[in-house]
Amino acid sequence: MKTASRSLSAVTRWARAHPRAVDVLFATAVGAMSVAGYLTATTTGSQRDADLLGLVLIGIQIAALAARRVAPLRSLLVIAACTVVFWVADYASDFDAFSILAVYAATAHGSQDRRAVWRTVAAAVVLLTTIATIGVLSPDEDLPAAAIIGIATIHLSAAIVGEVVYDRRRRLSELEQRAVRAEAERELMARQA
Repeated sequence: MKTASRSLSAVTRWARAHPRAVDVLFATAVGAMSVAGYLTATTTGSQRDADLLGLVLIGIQIAALAARRVAPLRSLLVIAACTVVFWVADYASDFDAFSILAVYAATAHGSQDRRAVWRTVAAAVVLLTTIATIGVLSPDEDLPAAAIIGIATIHLSAAIVGEVVYDRRRRLSELEQRAVRAEAERELMARQA
């Protein structure tokens, strides 16, 4: 048990020391699952088979997801644009999590200007929901009407979870700053006494 705990502690320390590497590894893992889901998906109806454009779109999303903490809003916009192209091109896929993760990252790692963050997130969610709605209404598609509610709900849920994480991180930072100030005041009072 102690060995596992020490190993976990070592991994945690490494991850904190190398956040960009963690982001790249995470994006690569999600990308690998996306590529596997894309290449093994069974096409139905009007869906397109896998081709180079689909792989390029996934590659762009991997790169954008790797930048999710450095440029969360740009990452979201790039991923949303690629997702729209992917959906409009009607590619079959068994795994598509980029847009959900990007919405979460935008709210969890976005700037302190929360209005700008939420405007960008709302625009992305409305865009994705609109594309799903067009897919439901299109006679060439076999998308169920529940897809509209599903797309909106899962993306809004990711945004809310991201906002909770952002707020928790902000509150912890405030508490740490308060503790540092209180400690400095105690030391000053001890020196004056």
